[in-house]
Amino acid sequence: MMKKNAQQKLKSIMLMFVWLMSLSLVAQNITVKGTITDATFNEAVIGATIIVEGNASQGTVTDIDGNYTLA
Repeated sequence: MMKKNAQQKLKSIMLMFVWLMSLSLVAQNITVKGTITDATFNEAVIGATIIVEGNASQGTVTDIDGNYTLA
């Protein structure tokens, strides 16, 4: 009887641990910022498209100074 209770408590603790760890993974917000410049003339590239590899629906476009921010 006590062995069963201990096993149930251990399972509950492990389940809670896994659940809490998964929440921390979902909550990560990473922002990438940068500037795109032409290698030949060293000038800003206006309107360049930046897309997350493997996820074409997530991306952004550079501004007039070649800057971009991707969350």
